[in-house]
Formats: sequence, structure tokens, C-alpha cells
Amino acid sequence: MSKLSRNTAVAILVIIGMITASPVITAFNSNGITSLYNIALEDDAVLLLVRHRQAMLGVLGAALVYGAFFYHLRMMVIIAAVVSKLAFIGLCITTPDLTQGIQRIIYFDAVSIVLLLIAAVIFRRSPSV
Repeated sequence: MSKLSRNTAVAILVIIGMITASPVITAFNSNGITSLYNIALEDDAVLLLVRHRQAMLGVLGAALVYGAFFYHLRMMVIIAAVVSKLAFIGLCITTPDLTQGIQRIIYFDAVSIVLLLIAAVIFRRSPSV
């Protein structure tokens, strides 16, 4: 594998990981959640669930960044991210009236899936680098 393709695959994981993790910032700020998703959360239980989602996205994003540099975890982390993003898109397909904020996340997740699969192919060709 060329150094350029390896560096590209590493960059894909780092960039997608950082963007995926970024909602963790709003886990303790309901105003941030409101502006990110273009929704108002009135119910404390629902707010708690969304805050937990934000924390889990932080974990997933951190795992993607970590996996970019440790080859023994790459495929597992890529698979987890692709499954997570596909699950979210699948849930969105069954939900009417999505906000623009959620539609942006669907677009990001779809693009991320394609890029993660490209990175997986690159890493699969030479997994130990």
C-alpha cells in the first residue's frame, strides 16, 4: 500500500472520528442540543437520553481516532461505526418530519459510511501499517 493511501485512510478515520465525537460537547448543555438538532427538549427523561447519545458519540468518535493509529482495532472500530451510522439512518427512514438538524446528520452519516468503507478497503490491503 502506498504511503499516500495509508495516510488518506488514517485521515478519514481521524476526521470522521473528530466530527462524530464533537456532539459530546453538548452532553452537559441542553441549549447546545437544541441548536444542534433544531429541536426543543421539554421532557427531562428525553433530554437525559439525548445527552447519553451525545456521550456515546464521543466514545465512538474517540475509538475511530484511536483506531486510526492502532491497526489491531481498526476493522472492529470501522464496523462498529458503520453499524451505528446505518442504524441511525434506518431509524430516520421510519420517522416522519425530521428537522433540518437531523437531516444534516443523516447526510454526514451516509458520507461517513462511504468513506469508512473506503478506509477499510485500504487498511485491508495492508492491515499492519
